[in-house]
Amino acid sequence: MSAVNPTATALIGNDKPLVLLPVRLETRFFRNGTQIELWIRVFPDKIYVDTHEAQLTDEEVLWGNAYRDAWTKAQQENEKKACWRQLVNRFGAPRAAWIKKQIDNQSGPLTATGKLESWTRAPYSKVLPDKWIAIAHFADGQKQSAYGNLIIPPNGKIDDGFPFGPKPDFQSDDTTKDESVADFKNHPEISG
Repeated sequence: MSAVNPTATALIGNDKPLVLLPVRLETRFFRNGTQIELWIRVFPDKIYVDTHEAQLTDEEVLWGNAYRDAWTKAQQENEKKACWRQLVNRFGAPRAAWIKKQIDNQSGPLTATGKLESWTRAPYSKVLPDKWIAIAHFADGQKQSAYGNLIIPPNGKIDDGFPFGPKPDFQSDDTTKDESVADFKNHPEISG
């Protein structure tokens, strides 16, 4: 991050909305000649990352249709809740809700998609900020501000999303570079 002392409105501006989302910070002091520098690394929280895959797997279609059949035949409210609980236990609440939404949008049973794996692409984010801003408050009342460089995904296209993990076909012993993961070592602007 580069040290500067502009006002907060010069860094952020008041003509656009501002959202503060959680991040994890790692800090470390380094001696640079006679000066001591505080280095800050910012790690975005899970809320930034999109892992949702819209297309249902064949297993989700099978369980979704079984849920619809059981729920339709259920007479009591507790039986309907048991049907829902079974779907949630199998896929987790968010994915079960997505499966139910697909069922609700169709008049008949869901059809198999041919998708066998639930993970078919790298997780990504389209909501990362352009840059990070850090403001240090000193005991004597002074403030020091610093901001990072503009964050640009490795592929250079912000609209395509910023990769946050490997593709499902990535092998840990693969010696080739995985293009789906940001190269943090060679791109310091990514980590702040």
